[in-house]
Amino acid sequence: MGSHIREICVTFIKGFENTIISFAYCVPPSKDLKPQEVPRTQAITKLRDLSDIPIPTDTIPIRKNCDYSRLNSIVSFDNVFELVGGINYPKKISCLSSDGKKRILLIKGKDDLRQDAVMQQVFSIVNTLLEKNPITKRNKLLIRTYKVVPMSRRSGVLQWCEGTIPLGAYLVTAHTKYRPQDMSPSVARTKLKDCHEQRKSNKYKLNVFKEILKVFKPVFHYFFTEHYLDPVTWYERRLAYTRSVATSSMVGYIMGLGDRHVQNILIDKTTAELIHIDFGIAFDQGKTLPTPETVPFRLTQDIVAGFGSSGVEGTFRRCCERTLQLLRDNQETLLTILEVLLCDPLYLWIIPTTPNTKNSSSQGGGAGGAGDAGAGLAARALLAVSSKLSGADGGAAGAAGVSVPGHVARLLHCAADPANLALLFPGWQPYL
Repeated sequence: MGSHIREICVTFIKGFENTIISFAYCVPPSKDLKPQEVPRTQAITKLRDLSDIPIPTDTIPIRKNCDYSRLNSIVSFDNVFELVGGINYPKKISCLSSDGKKRILLIKGKDDLRQDAVMQQVFSIVNTLLEKNPITKRNKLLIRTYKVVPMSRRSGVLQWCEGTIPLGAYLVTAHTKYRPQDMSPSVARTKLKDCHEQRKSNKYKLNVFKEILKVFKPVFHYFFTEHYLDPVTWYERRLAYTRSVATSSMVGYIMGLGDRHVQNILIDKTTAELIHIDFGIAFDQGKTLPTPETVPFRLTQDIVAGFGSSGVEGTFRRCCERTLQLLRDNQETLLTILEVLLCDPLYLWIIPTTPNTKNSSSQGGGAGGAGDAGAGLAARALLAVSSKLSGADGGAAGAAGVSVPGHVARLLHCAADPANLALLFPGWQPYL
């Protein structure tokens, strides 16, 4: 009897999963970024009273009594969805929960979300360490996370980050609004793109980039005066933003996060904290792209403008040092967990090769590796993380044993150096 019920449950859940995957792969009737009806061929709107299916993106706390009978479940899905932009048509759709509230889900197809899920697991573990440490807890140093639920190798469901906007969405508008006399972002991008396509020398690219910066000044500080009119709130949100950038920069550096262009970083309009999305390029894979990434994290002029008059000095630098110190102090824990995650046989490595094999938001990536190749890549990733945690900065000669303040100083210089920013892929938009 129990076996029969279990079979029914498994069949039911598989049916739900297949319905979600089908919708993820569905080509929408219209490519416009506005609400449209779900095609009649899709069964997602016919799903009703899924009392056995919890909301995929809800966090389910561990219960000592093991009673999970009262979880919020899906009642139904809306018959309207929206595209959010992207070559694979990621879809934003709402579902009604059994608690009467609506949950917004982002359903993606033709995209491997397992690396995103791994990074969210790592961030959650880092948050646990940050909360246990009295110094980082007092400074409220945390990384904003969201749920990622892979449904198959090439599809999955993500939690929609409500109340957020991409940095790029704000910055492009703000530059036109507050500094109309400056060069426009599109012209700046075209200038860098021409250098890239014409294969100009590094020196030439640097000169062009410096000329752009002369007529393209930062405006991100206006975000805080726009959204937080009360002086106390303005100060608190700017402080929260600075801490958020510091924490995510240090953790992102250790984990080798790449592709940090302005569409892959969201800002919460309520708390001013940053939320990083899209982790297709991680564990220093950005260094092997056709246009290698030359910076450890995003620290451009607009990012720094949000810190206030002190720039990278003061709060930002101290928070970077405290975060990096904590990561160093817990390197055994982090490496053990990463080894388990990266050596999982279900984890498919994404190896960037040529622009034609995999499309990322900014430039091409590649297909995956498995078996011996995957094991070798996992070992290499762990070695890179280990050397960073020991202060070797990726194995740089003579860098072993560098102090935390010295390490942070080197990283900040590298991230903000125009000579490095000028060499990045034009879609990264290093002038913003």
